[in-house]
Amino acid sequence: MKSVNPKLLIALAAVVLLALVLKLANPQKKYSTRQFWETATVSTVASVPEKVLKPGNRNGSVLMWAAIGARDPEILRALVARGADVNESDVIFGGTPISGAAGKSNEPAMIEVLASLGADVNKRVNNGETAAMVAAQYNTAAGIIEALKAAGADLGATNAQGKTALDLAREHGNATAEKALLAL
Repeated sequence: MKSVNPKLLIALAAVVLLALVLKLANPQKKYSTRQFWETATVSTVASVPEKVLKPGNRNGSVLMWAAIGARDPEILRALVARGADVNESDVIFGGTPISGAAGKSNEPAMIEVLASLGADVNKRVNNGETAAMVAAQYNTAAGIIEALKAAGADLGATNAQGKTALDLAREHGNATAEKALLAL
């Protein structure tokens, strides 16, 4: 049996130590994860530290992550009531709560609540796409495109490549979004 290279053991230990240090140095990261919000309730919102609700949270907009993962749209109302910005953009991708919900949520009610709270349904993310374009590419849940349209989404808007949400739905093989876009 071969012996393990001591340099590899040292490298492994360093990686584990670095991961531990990063986790300990960033205790609020859990509030910016889909997993946290999938089991959250309205009462959970009270436990979210105020500083992570402020714009510029290095982990990403808590409201965006809640819009992606939560099942109860009242959670979004509670976060906004506590000071979360309904139009805050993620520092990396420019994603907003409504573009996050459009791309990942299975709940059309999330779109409806965000719009009722003042979310800009036509705000573009860093690559120039709208929430409807994001939904057309990544979300196969029924009712999302319809909720975006009801909230005022411009379904004829084009991205930097001149493509509409319908073009993107077809390109990405999203039959649910394509059917909804053709019906509207």
